[in-house]
Amino acid sequence: MARTIPSCGKGAAAIAFALLLASCTAAPPPAQQASPAAGPYADGRRHHERVRYNGRDYDVALRHEGAGIFHIAVSAPHRRLGHTAGDGRIVEGIALSTLRHFACRSGARASALPGTLKAAQGRWQLKARCM
Repeated sequence: MARTIPSCGKGAAAIAFALLLASCTAAPPPAQQASPAAGPYADGRRHHERVRYNGRDYDVALRHEGAGIFHIAVSAPHRRLGHTAGDGRIVEGIALSTLRHFACRSGARASALPGTLKAAQGRWQLKARCM
């Protein structure tokens, strides 16, 4: 025998929908958007992390410059990285993922600053922040 679920009524449904919508549009406070997580990555020194992506190793160097901005350099041990736009997209993904994992607050995402991604001498550099 099938069970029926009692209805809450149109008023309760409208209130629940309004609360759900309000919770989705609330933004975190600005102080949390641009600040890195407390820890060794916020001290201004260069930190190196070895990252594996698609079976290849990359060296990622992070340095906090203040105001929530990080200078990130990506290189590959024993090989030069390519200089194409496709290589840049891969390197940007590696850099932002590394920043988000090691230096951003839990649940925060990383975002590259426009126009900062550049390749030179087999390595890539960019600036990014935690959002």
